[in-house]
Amino acid sequence: MKRKQRRLYDLCYKLFLFILTLLIISSVSIFPVFAQYSPHPQLNLPEGAKARLGKAITGDIAYSPDGVLLALSSSIGVWLYDANTYQAIDLLIGQAGTVSTVAFSPDGNTIVGGGNTGIYLWDVGTGNLKHSLTEHWSSVDSVAFSADGKTVVSGGWDNTIRLWDVATGTPKNTLTGHTDRVNSVAFSPDGKTLATGMGDRTVRFWDVATGTLKNTLEDTSQVLSKAFSPDGKTLATGMENRTVCLWDVVTGALKTTLIGHSRTIYSVAFSPDGKTVATWSSGNTIHLWDVRQAHLKTPLQDILRA
Repeated sequence: MKRKQRRLYDLCYKLFLFILTLLIISSVSIFPVFAQYSPHPQLNLPEGAKARLGKAITGDIAYSPDGVLLALSSSIGVWLYDANTYQAIDLLIGQAGTVSTVAFSPDGNTIVGGGNTGIYLWDVGTGNLKHSLTEHWSSVDSVAFSADGKTVVSGGWDNTIRLWDVATGTPKNTLTGHTDRVNSVAFSPDGKTLATGMGDRTVRFWDVATGTLKNTLEDTSQVLSKAFSPDGKTLATGMENRTVCLWDVVTGALKTTLIGHSRTIYSVAFSPDGKTVATWSSGNTIHLWDVRQAHLKTPLQDILRA
């Protein structure tokens, strides 16, 4: 029994890195690098400026695939931190406005950031801005890389989803159909399906190759986060109404609803074997769910104390 539990703990470790980082961000006392007057905010000062007070963090965070770096969005660019020491090591700049969402490419060499003036791609090694993509006419709140790293998807307040060629920075396709802002996007593991949602209370599945709409889930609560299962057959959505919904990707049918959170759910993730879903809600509550049995297994805090 202990061996089985340990295997589960090891399996879930990487899965929870992102969620745990959100908890760390919420506690200033254990993340001292956010102190207002540390020397790190002086990286990449504009010409003529003598000092910068604070970092203007806007909240989104992403781990590099190797777990070495943390990227944090801010109103002045993207901060890069050493994930082990929590020391700021670079500030990626060149964008015209606030960055509100960030993501690493699968190889960790590129960062995409979206904000109120467009989408930006940076070279992680050099810190140089590679592309500025400004076709969205309103703010961009969600970005993601395809599994092969060749495509970036963005969801905007202009109700559109846009696909971009990472190498050239050119548009590949624009998907329309949502009637309100889109700030939740996710590629399926095989890169063939795209799931989008948020303001209009629908979740839509798109064929990436053709740009055609495959299926629409109607009358959902607002979707604040989503994740595909490793086999791509199930989509988990974290909802504003404090539930987690599991959907059949092919048919669009609701498979089950997980109830147990007392607040809005902002993050969901599958374990690598697809048997467990981890969810994080406001109030710093993390739940682990058995996908097959559709019941709450144990709070994450119990695993960390084991």
